[in-house]
Amino acid sequence: MRTSRWARLRSVAAGKLRLGAWYPVEVASAREVSVLVHGRVERVARALVDLREQPPREWTVVRGPFNAARVPASAREGYVVCPNCRQREPIPEGRPAITRCGRCNGAFVVAWVREAERAAGVPGASGAGATGPETLRGDLRMTRRRAGRNRRTGAERRTTQRRVVVIAVLAERRMAERRAGRDRRAGVDRRVQAQRRRRSVPW
Repeated sequence: MRTSRWARLRSVAAGKLRLGAWYPVEVASAREVSVLVHGRVERVARALVDLREQPPREWTVVRGPFNAARVPASAREGYVVCPNCRQREPIPEGRPAITRCGRCNGAFVVAWVREAERAAGVPGASGAGATGPETLRGDLRMTRRRAGRNRRTGAERRTTQRRVVVIAVLAERRMAERRAGRDRRAGVDRRVQAQRRRRSVPW
């Protein structure tokens, strides 16, 4: 399903939304915004989120420190959030323009300028409508992981495994039937040849 709006928390708040991650908006009203989080709808006050019209295409920079138990120890001083899979990574050293995600293998621009503007309180620095160019090609040596809502469930995996087993069994059965048919034809041919030899023998 395509969405025309995306939301991101402005500051740490209670709930399942990850600070710095963009989420697709289901419904937006004057008081609250409903966003999709792992396939479920979560409601959050509109005053707590930034909204944008275009899908995020850049890493979000989040500065710490954090004491929350949900934040990994490596990201307590700050982290960047992947725009594709919402994976948290430690802030890269040297302020590179483009960084590759270790989870989904996507290469995206890091929003250093946008983060500095937000820290300085510049109006309109929420990232609305910002799309950074991708100049780094994808790494073809690795396959992209499925996004959370695109991953197959356990039932779907079991259904696929059953199909593979059924196909293998049917193939084995057809091979066995062909071998049996060849054996039957060979037996008939041997009997016919024996009868012909008997007829040709003089009494």
